Amino acid sequence: MAIDRARDFLARRRGPTAPAADGESTRLVPANRTVAIALILGLALILRFGFILSQDGYVPAGDAADFDRHAVSLATEGHYPSSQVGRPDGPTAFRPPGYPHALAAVYAVTGTADRTSRFEIGRLFSALLGVVAVGLVGIIAWQLWGSLVALVAMALAAVYPPLVTIGSAMLSEPLMIALLLGALAAALQYRRSAMLRWVLVAGLLAGAVALTRTNGALAVPIIAAGIWSRPVLSRASLVPVASFLAVTALVMLPWTIRNARAFDDLIPVSTQTGFTLAGTYNDVSRDDQVRPAAWRAPTMPPYAELLEQESSLDEAELERRFRSRVMEYAWENPSYVLEVGYWNTLRLLGLEGPALEHQAAPETGIGNQTSDIDVYAFYLLAVGSLAALLAGAARRIPGFVWALPVFLALSLVFVIAYMRYRLPIDPFLILLVAAGLVRVAARFGWGANAAGPAP
Repeated sequence: MAIDRARDFLARRRGPTAPAADGESTRLVPANRTVAIALILGLALILRFGFILSQDGYVPAGDAADFDRHAVSLATEGHYPSSQVGRPDGPTAFRPPGYPHALAAVYAVTGTADRTSRFEIGRLFSALLGVVAVGLVGIIAWQLWGSLVALVAMALAAVYPPLVTIGSAMLSEPLMIALLLGALAAALQYRRSAMLRWVLVAGLLAGAVALTRTNGALAVPIIAAGIWSRPVLSRASLVPVASFLAVTALVMLPWTIRNARAFDDLIPVSTQTGFTLAGTYNDVSRDDQVRPAAWRAPTMPPYAELLEQESSLDEAELERRFRSRVMEYAWENPSYVLEVGYWNTLRLLGLEGPALEHQAAPETGIGNQTSDIDVYAFYLLAVGSLAALLAGAARRIPGFVWALPVFLALSLVFVIAYMRYRLPIDPFLILLVAAGLVRVAARFGWGANAAGPAP
């Protein structure tokens, strides 16, 4: 009896342990996980803020400058600026509204919309989004594998160089990553709890993802499939899916209505599709021997003549004509579509070498040396992911989880593929590597069943 009382006393002093349902050994899990999580998030914040503070004189360029232009207009005038693609005094929907509105809100709250100090504020905002993404990586890892994998995944995400450096630029990727991971975490939590409120959260975040990047809309049907349970035509499975889609539609509806009023046309999110595709589907890109099938500004035939008409056409009509020409070009050159897929797959995997990213480095606010470090870090992550797959780390994980990075990759390989655009996929590779590391550790007896069963 005395021994039992002593054991109970010691257990109370240690605090709560990992739940038995995780199937994981508690030997490798810190007694106070809250401290471990706080330390990892603190490290993530220090690295991101530190990297920003180490760069002096940052001025946004390219897409970042245009995002800033939109955010300033929203914060000071309450609306998007005029188009820089179509008729000069015409409306624009080229930039999806998610990031410009979020950045404008930060400018409005801090009162920096009319000062250059807003650049630092915008970058710190991106860094904070990066820390949120680190926490969400941990949540998803916990939902799929348990507490130990969650800590490892968070640690990897905290120090992974590309996720650190992207926070130094005023670009939409940090926001998309956080929203995408949040929507996935909410969907997984619904599968664990069957509580409808998580479906509503998933719909809210999925709608925001679709409004942040044009390929973000792919997340909507994939997450809907993850929420849809069996029997598929029963009320119990249809109500959650219908609720998810309804909330997603409600999130997107105000922007779609705004576009309908501005252009007198149905534009759900953006007018950039035709212009983006045109940058790849042209003779200059096809015949380039140095960078075959690579994207460039679409100022060459057959698009040059369309740009000459931009003073008389609004952005929506111009985009529609660009898209029509792209479809004609792809139809007349079907083998080139496959070439684009081949070369962009190599670029997506960094197999053309680090020098390719030097062209995009100024836009993300980093130098060539930092860009090279990011590429080499991805090589390590890619090799680790492959090893984790071979070790069985992805077994019994819901298929829709892996469908997200696969379809995001497919949306890039036939259009444009730089490291920046691939970054929303990298957290999924980090999850794989973390699960693989813990699984290997378990095989060496460093924690029996450490990876735990998938829910």
